[in-house]
Amino acid sequence: MNKSPIARALLIRASKRKLSKPPRWTTPKPVEVYYRKMLLAYVNKLRELAQKLIIPHLPRLLGSAGTIKMDSWSADLDTLMQEFQDQGDDIFPTHSQLTMLANIATRTNDFNKEQWYKICKAVLGVDIYSHEPQLIARMEAFVHDNATLIKDCTQDVYSGVRLVVSNGILQGQRASSIADDLMSDTDLTRGVFAKVETRAAFIARDQVSKLNGDIASMRQQNAGVDEYYWRSVEDERVVGTPGGRFPNPSIGHGDHYKMDGTLCKWGNNNVYSIDDGKAWIKRPENMKGAIPGSQYNCRCYADPVFGTLFK
Repeated sequence: MNKSPIARALLIRASKRKLSKPPRWTTPKPVEVYYRKMLLAYVNKLRELAQKLIIPHLPRLLGSAGTIKMDSWSADLDTLMQEFQDQGDDIFPTHSQLTMLANIATRTNDFNKEQWYKICKAVLGVDIYSHEPQLIARMEAFVHDNATLIKDCTQDVYSGVRLVVSNGILQGQRASSIADDLMSDTDLTRGVFAKVETRAAFIARDQVSKLNGDIASMRQQNAGVDEYYWRSVEDERVVGTPGGRFPNPSIGHGDHYKMDGTLCKWGNNNVYSIDDGKAWIKRPENMKGAIPGSQYNCRCYADPVFGTLFK
């Protein structure tokens, strides 16, 4: 690469010392927890609104004698659902969502920056500050993508509530039974809100991890780091982990635990090395193009190889 002034300064200072092993790159768990808390609070408010607005009207929709009024119940349900949606949209308006998401993007970036400086200081003995013109665009993309995901979750609530109520009426269920189908949250039965809560928790975990991995990729490449070791968090939740243990055999199935410890290139996300760069081979199909944190539910991270700065 063409050495930047920062890289040249590092060459002078860091080449005089033995490079230390990078400390573990910590994932932004506090940001994920905050995001999840905000989303679950929103879904819970929609749940409370349904308890206040939808459930009390179920007996009227069913009819005083439990018989279907074919000439009115569907239109009445439409009117009720429109009111539910109007009030639901007011709970967390778009401008509030965008403000929250911008805050989460900033928190993720700040956490990532702190980790990056800590690693640079430990390995090189200096902090690396570089121009980051791509950062704003990446954070804005996170905000708009997640606004769409929140909108989808909200729509899942609206469509789910209407479907459960409509099916319950057509099947002749009692009001209490329909209410249970809406609100249940047991191991055997997951109601509309419980299902959306599960999705919301996944969004928080997945999206913060993706942004963190994207920013890490940008920062390392801006500093001139060309290679990294793929690191798994090495716990029992990692896909493919046999009994919580992490062997390091040749990769055959593309599982993330098998990627652990392999050498990768930022400039080519379709290859990897299992012998520290002596040979580069094609990745399995489901890992081509992936970087740590980019795939669904991936909590892996990129362990930067600083040695290439001094070649």
